[in-house]
Amino acid sequence: MTKFSYLATLLMALALAACGDSTITGSGGGGGVIGGAGVAGVNVLASSPTLPSTSGQTLSISVIVRDANNVAMEGVTVILSTDSGTLTVPDPVSDASGIVFAALTAGGDPANRAIVVTADANGVLGSVTVNVIGSTLSLSGPTALPQGDTAPFTVVLADSSGIGTAGQTVDISSSTGNTLAATSLTTDNGGQAQVDVTASTPG
Repeated sequence: MTKFSYLATLLMALALAACGDSTITGSGGGGGVIGGAGVAGVNVLASSPTLPSTSGQTLSISVIVRDANNVAMEGVTVILSTDSGTLTVPDPVSDASGIVFAALTAGGDPANRAIVVTADANGVLGSVTVNVIGSTLSLSGPTALPQGDTAPFTVVLADSSGIGTAGQTVDISSSTGNTLAATSLTTDNGGQAQVDVTASTPG
């Protein structure tokens, strides 16, 4: 489960952090190399430098395998991996243009982060970085609270389409030392969670 961290005062900005589970699916093994001798370069390209965090968003990854003369190499098995998200590889063997195609999604993890996709063709490596963007974590509640009083504050986690993200853990803290009814919350179906805050510290 992705964990989002809030490590500032309750009336200031929120910070997002992500864990990095990844999933890869595809046909073929990925151990042997067919026609891979002489691979000199591997270029990994993404159809976009950014990937919206909304569920179902996909971008294309293209891996180009070439020899020392920059000629495209057909029949080379490419091992693809990613440090986050989900990567689908229909066919890991390069086609007549020396290309292997793949599709990348955020993999159900809405956190803003950088995903690195790496390709290995007979020990020659290439990579590309794609940034997952658009998720927001906001906080609402009283702008002022008399010392000793308690009030509810609401956290809202939303993806790049503004849709609430359910079932995510939000860690909260108060840098001013105010008392929190809980320090870890789980968002509901609307991407919201609520915590009571007691103004136990002056100022």
